[in-house]
Amino acid sequence: AADSARRAGDHGRVETMARASTDKRARILEAAQVHTARYGFRRTSMEDIANQAGISRAALYLLFRNKEEIFRAAAEELQADALEAAAEALKGDAPFEERIRTAIEAKTLRFVELAFGSPHGSEILDESNRLCGDVIGEARQRFLELLTQAFRRAVQRGEVDLSRVELSATQVAELLLRSTQGLKGSGVAIDDYRRQLAALVRVFLASMQPPARRSAAQRRAARTG
Repeated sequence: AADSARRAGDHGRVETMARASTDKRARILEAAQVHTARYGFRRTSMEDIANQAGISRAALYLLFRNKEEIFRAAAEELQADALEAAAEALKGDAPFEERIRTAIEAKTLRFVELAFGSPHGSEILDESNRLCGDVIGEARQRFLELLTQAFRRAVQRGEVDLSRVELSATQVAELLLRSTQGLKGSGVAIDDYRRQLAALVRVFLASMQPPARRSAAQRRAARTG
């Protein structure tokens, strides 16, 4: 009984330490993002990140060797979270336009806020490409696959008709992704980005509506015009 109690206690301590380490790592990554957006990558030091996270430099160096490693880890986590949220947004029975818009927001909004909403956006983009180009590229490819699958399901459900634009689901998904790039730019406000994205998705999908849906949409537009 004593051995069982000791093992249970040891297990509990290990779990507590693991949770503390995970929480500390999350604080570090968040601190790095906040400080970098505020002051830029070059002016962000390990000491700055430690102070922002509320930990000692020694504790920081136990988890990360340098700020480049932190920046890359933050990018990996940001992209993973964004892809998970985007995949979730594409599920369900909401109108297809809403699912697509919400998924693109989920994938891009945090990065737009950090990079393009920062006075150091150009530097952050340069460092992102230098340190995390492969991470960004892999995430983009995964998101393209998610959008492609979404368009294929929408065709099966009768929500869109790709024959009207004579493009495949992959081609449409790629074109949509490329189109969203034009909405991003230095100093862009999040609310403006969201409004422009909603308009882009609405216009983009309008030409793909099946005839019955298109007629209903035209009647609604005529009544409100």
